[in-house]
Amino acid sequence: MTLLIKNISKAIGGIFEPVQMQRIAKAEVAVAMIRAEGKIALSEIEERAIERLLRQEARKQEIIEKIVSEALKDLPDHSNPAEIEEDWLAYFFKNCDTVSDNEMQSLWAKMLVGEATSPGTFSKRTIDFVRSVEKEDAHLFTNLCRFVWHLGEPLPLIFDVREQIYSDRGINFNSLKHLETIGLISFELNGLYNECPDQFTTASYWNKKIKIEFLGEKDNKLQIGQVLFSKIGRELFPICGASPDLEFYDYVLQYWKNAAINPNFFADNTHLKEVNEI
Repeated sequence: MTLLIKNISKAIGGIFEPVQMQRIAKAEVAVAMIRAEGKIALSEIEERAIERLLRQEARKQEIIEKIVSEALKDLPDHSNPAEIEEDWLAYFFKNCDTVSDNEMQSLWAKMLVGEATSPGTFSKRTIDFVRSVEKEDAHLFTNLCRFVWHLGEPLPLIFDVREQIYSDRGINFNSLKHLETIGLISFELNGLYNECPDQFTTASYWNKKIKIEFLGEKDNKLQIGQVLFSKIGRELFPICGASPDLEFYDYVLQYWKNAAINPNFFADNTHLKEVNEI
């Protein structure tokens, strides 16, 4: 076991073992004292209540250990779990210890890895959201994230939600309004623009990077569609499990080419061009 794994195991065990086992221990001690001292015998309903408590706490501990075990497998060498705030860890495990779905447990494990790698990555509000989110909503968000490009920040490029490129992939007006309602995005029908003070800018889609030249030398705008991530959405995007869609990549290139971006920057007279692998 590496020092890194020992550190995260120590942090989690040191902070959480008493928290998770405290009620079990109290219940066991109380039962033992009652029986040893010959006090009033427990009723059947009290016995069942204690047994239920023991089962519940054991189940919570089992879930926590599964999440931690999965996180440890993906923990990068440069992470520093000892820097995670104890309050954050306590809040994290308090909210994930009843998650029985394997897929959602994986999401919690990814959050733990992200926080161990860069403490402060996930807010307590995001923990609250993940605790209550429906699995179907998580899938919908992952589906949206296939449309994300990076232009200084991750942006879902939904230029016109009525276009077939979106509807064929399950993204429509109603799904976007739903994601807005639950707090993952903001949805602006009038469209949004990125301010580009210079004549050149770059954009990337997964491992593909393009360079853009505007007609004007300064004070330019690049259309970025109708959707922005909320703070929670930005935090969850890197761990949502989305995959690139090359058809959408080509769609965006063509969309921007049609937007009067200068076609003369590259020798082949195209508006945009993939310039390197990131």
